[in-house]
Amino acid sequence: MKVLPLYDSKLLFRQLAEGDEAAFRRIFELYKTRLFFIALRMLKVPAEAEEIVQEVFMTLWVNQTKFANIDDPEAYIITITYNRVYSQLKKIASENKLLAELLYVMQYDHYSGDDILVGRETKAIIDQAIEQLPPQRKLIFQLSRHHGLTHDQIAEKLNLSPNTVRNQIAKALQQIRTSLGLKVLIIVATFWNNYN
Repeated sequence: MKVLPLYDSKLLFRQLAEGDEAAFRRIFELYKTRLFFIALRMLKVPAEAEEIVQEVFMTLWVNQTKFANIDDPEAYIITITYNRVYSQLKKIASENKLLAELLYVMQYDHYSGDDILVGRETKAIIDQAIEQLPPQRKLIFQLSRHHGLTHDQIAEKLNLSPNTVRNQIAKALQQIRTSLGLKVLIIVATFWNNYN
């Protein structure tokens, strides 16, 4: 990717601040690939990296007037990208924690009253998502969550490295979270609030 000298990038961003659509398109073409790879390196999921880049450019367009007096606009949009990625990582970690806690509660706790219906519906959705995992990932996930084995125990049992086990569990949680979508997150949040 061609990096513009600071003066040229400042001029482009000043033009953007004045509402110049051609400057915006030029900035997009100059930075989209670099921002995508920054996001991809951290998120590991191309679709999520693309979404981050779209959000960054939407932020640029919506807040274009702020760019008239920024000393280093390139550093500024890279910072916006990192901030968006960190927010996404925090969201993913929070959702994964919620899902892990839900799986634990569903496995070891008993339901009562209204929670029975919510618990059964959620369990059916999660079971279906687990069934869609690739065979080895599914086995690792079940050994961890259903049989309570540690990463080291699973690694030894399946002749894998503990790091591979850890990565497969993280990918399983990510895949389950993705396949569950908004519906289960609402159910999970309701369920979570009832138990805390």
